Amino acid sequence: MSKKQDVAVPIDFSVVLTGYMGAGKTTLARRLSECLECPFVDTDLWIESEKGLSVSEIFTQFGESAFRDFEKEALIKLLSQKPQIIATGGGLLAQTETLQYALGHALVVYLKASPEVLWQRVASAQHNRPLLSVERPYEQFVERYHQRQPYYEQAPIIVCTDALPEAKTLEALLDAIITYRQTRSVAALPLSQLVLPPTDF
Repeated sequence: MSKKQDVAVPIDFSVVLTGYMGAGKTTLARRLSECLECPFVDTDLWIESEKGLSVSEIFTQFGESAFRDFEKEALIKLLSQKPQIIATGGGLLAQTETLQYALGHALVVYLKASPEVLWQRVASAQHNRPLLSVERPYEQFVERYHQRQPYYEQAPIIVCTDALPEAKTLEALLDAIITYRQTRSVAALPLSQLVLPPTDF
């Protein structure tokens, strides 16, 4: 860790991690929460608690469109509270209105990886993901990945994680977040991107 990461640095804005399934949003959000001494919340878990149903059950009973509405409701409520580190579902910011709301009320970070790497992570995990319970799951996985890229890539910070160890990814995120805190308010964040590829380390 760099010197400025040796101690917790409080932030006065929320950080929203976005990216496709398998990007590591929840894991890294928890680690960021610990390092920044800031509350952590996962929007999927928040929705499950509020609705009393699992994400899979919500998809089955109400459909994907209703779940996206629940996600939007969750994000607006969470961003009206004190600063938090928020891990989002892969589709939450793949909606123009929700994305613009997040960009205007938080620091959005895109955890980027290739579809091949993400598929390996997802296929080896023991999670029940509703969007993979389809015919030709890999083909649909890749197609949806490319559909969502234009949304994800509007994030002011993009960290490429394909070959980056978790510790290095966390260090890059902390450096970027603390730099933003020290140099400008979240309301003034430009849409120009800070891209941190593995070759930077």
